Amino acid sequence: MRRSCKEIEWFEDYRVGDEFVGEPVTLSEKEILEFGRIYDPQAFHVDPAAAKKSPYGGLIASGEEVMTLSFKAMIRARPGPASGANWR
Repeated sequence: MRRSCKEIEWFEDYRVGDEFVGEPVTLSEKEILEFGRIYDPQAFHVDPAAAKKSPYGGLIASGEEVMTLSFKAMIRARPGPASGANWR
């Protein structure tokens, strides 16, 4: 079921198969390269020419970068105590 992140209050409310709609995220090649060089220096994250020869056929963002941005989107959709929002 597709729902807004704002519809969920507790982790117990998540169900297998739920999809949550958040803000779209776009990464530039520069951002992918910078993150890859610092945190995940595999060729398909840091070298566009080598990435073309990889199974992915081109540069891809690190899974860690995607996870971090997903977490950021979740926090923005449902602010916690650090944001000053009302939080239980």
